[in-house]
Amino acid sequence: MAKAQLRKELQFDTPDTPGQLTKVCEACRKAGVNIDAVSAYGRDNKGHFRMCTSDNGKAAQALKAAGYAASEKEVVTIEIENSPGKMLEVAGKIGGAGINLKSIYGSASVPGKPQFVVLDSDNNAKLARLFP
Repeated sequence: MAKAQLRKELQFDTPDTPGQLTKVCEACRKAGVNIDAVSAYGRDNKGHFRMCTSDNGKAAQALKAAGYAASEKEVVTIEIENSPGKMLEVAGKIGGAGINLKSIYGSASVPGKPQFVVLDSDNNAKLARLFP
């Protein structure tokens, strides 16, 4: 089934203008950092980013050099089989355990390869233990 891990994501804001995603990705590429999953949206004239990377320390330094102040927050990442009904199984297990999700985003993959899902909840340690 699914396999979970406690990790840290980076959170930071950008101006809500064209080209910010390019600037963020270029900073990570120059630092040799892979972006494992990313979520971004615009609100209140700001771009709000959340992302898991292969090296948050390097990514945060690269983002700082690009003009962004990133902070870390604990999240749970889960690798889930990419096939119909697998996310339903995960969701049912989380709800059945009484865990309230605050957010979820992911990185899609091709069928047959695991998808990478990032979750934040009211009890991340308990959430991670559901999927050893």
